[in-house]
Parts: sequence; structure tokens; C-alpha cells
Amino acid sequence: MVARVDFRSCTLLPDDGPPIEARAHGRLMGRTKSLGNALVVGDVVGFAIEAGQAMIGAVEARRNAFSRRASGDRDEEQVVAANLDQVVLVASPRGSEFREGFADRVLCQSEHAGIPARLALNKLDLGPA
Repeated sequence: MVARVDFRSCTLLPDDGPPIEARAHGRLMGRTKSLGNALVVGDVVGFAIEAGQAMIGAVEARRNAFSRRASGDRDEEQVVAANLDQVVLVASPRGSEFREGFADRVLCQSEHAGIPARLALNKLDLGPA
């Protein structure tokens, strides 16, 4: 499973053993290259060791995908994470500005993607804002 993504480089968490640094073949980047990697955190991938380097050669179909609209004027989807069991938004209504609009967008996108979502309010013990 992909745990971290950088441009053409990923950290994989194998079923057994320590994390593995891997690279993705260019063909896996696809046209979403301008929106970031086609690979996202949570993707389940197949890899092989080639010349001492782990190379990602395949990506399994996604069970679900958490996405957003791409930045700027582009009317495209940008996938942020895949194969999620749930989304937990942790926010504090005290001490820092609680952004209702952001919370609404996260919860609505989770619902749209069919991913259970929770809102965890933190720092309630600090008293009135």
C-alpha cells in the first residue's frame, strides 16, 4: 500500500517488513501528471525490484477515492487518497478559527464518495471561546 507520494517516488508499506522507497514507471503517471501523481496514498500497488530499485508496475482498482476539484480554473478532479475505511476530520472550535465551510466540504465529499465520515471536536475543555 502507498503510504507517501512524492513526484515519481513513493513510500510503500508491504504486508510484512519495513517501509520501501519505490519509483513509478512513467506510464503510471498518465494525464493526471499535472495534478500530482496518478498514485495516491492508500493505493494498493504491485512492485518488483529492478536494478536494486523497487519499481511500481501496477495499481489495483480503487475501492473508493477521496477527491477535490483541481485548483485554479480547471474543471478536473484531483484524487487525494484512495481505499479509505473512513474520514475523520479533527477540528477545534476553541483557540483557532473553526472553518465550517471546510468541514462541510470534507463531510459532503466523504458522503459523495461513500466513505463514512466523523467530525471530532477537540479542545472543548478549554472553556468558552
